Amino acid sequence: MSQKAVGYIEVLVAALLWGLSGTAAQYCFETLHIEMPWLVSIRLLSAGIILLLLARKTYGKRIYNVWSSKFGSSSIVIFGVIGMFGVQASYFAAIEAGNAAVATLIQYTAPLIIMLYYATIRRKKPTTVEAIACALTIVGMFLLITNGRFDQVSVSGYAIFLSFLAALALAFYTVFPVKLLQQFPSTVVVGWGMFLGSFASILLLRVNLLNGPDFSIRNWVFITLIIIFGTVVPFYLFMESLRKISPQEASLIATTEPLFAIVATVLLLNLQFHFWQYVGSIFIIVMVVLLSLPRGNKPAKLTENDTNKDIIG
Repeated sequence: MSQKAVGYIEVLVAALLWGLSGTAAQYCFETLHIEMPWLVSIRLLSAGIILLLLARKTYGKRIYNVWSSKFGSSSIVIFGVIGMFGVQASYFAAIEAGNAAVATLIQYTAPLIIMLYYATIRRKKPTTVEAIACALTIVGMFLLITNGRFDQVSVSGYAIFLSFLAALALAFYTVFPVKLLQQFPSTVVVGWGMFLGSFASILLLRVNLLNGPDFSIRNWVFITLIIIFGTVVPFYLFMESLRKISPQEASLIATTEPLFAIVATVLLLNLQFHFWQYVGSIFIIVMVVLLSLPRGNKPAKLTENDTNKDIIG
């Protein structure tokens, strides 16, 4: 098997695991009655520590260099508290209020938010492709939420609000750390971001980590799945894939995450999705694909930001 094929498989498995992690979180909330704030906090803390340990093995004491300057220390705190905690808390809250499929799909409108943000600050009109992506998003969102009927809403307004909040948080999470990722490895930035985000979660959501769910094999199997196989493993696989394929190829394959989330939620949690909701879901996925396509004739260079933008599940 070629190295390129291995890279494709690594991204595909990463997207699958990210998609499944949302479904696993929904199962934890609905069936195991695990509290969302506790799960967010323990996920961020555990995954952050594991990633920092992996980074320490690779980069040694250089993982602390982020704290050696005012820019690095202030930026990593902002990224951890607003970016990392914001993404995880809003996404998991949206799953708890609605379901993993809808929360993941709406969160994936973040590329459109980023596109509109850059078009505004650069005072540049959207291209034809971007305009089509915008139209697909609007129609797709309408179909997803209403199943094609104005008098029917399939998800609560609160869940929709939280999902849009998750999309905004993901947009910030993607755009803000660009300069950080130009100076420090993404494993270090994401590891510190998760570690700091866990303390923000504990303080802001008033979480007592010692007051967790009852100890049972089923509870801790799902918690471990979310922490290890829903966070650390897919992050590592995505990072490894960038050694073999381009960031554009990796990003395109990673757009299968919401598709996996839909399939998993429908099959495993018996979510009732209707025809027009599937059509709306396809529109949103096509939008993400369009915005992930490389622009122009010059090949895009690998940037550290490409290693960070898909770590959302």
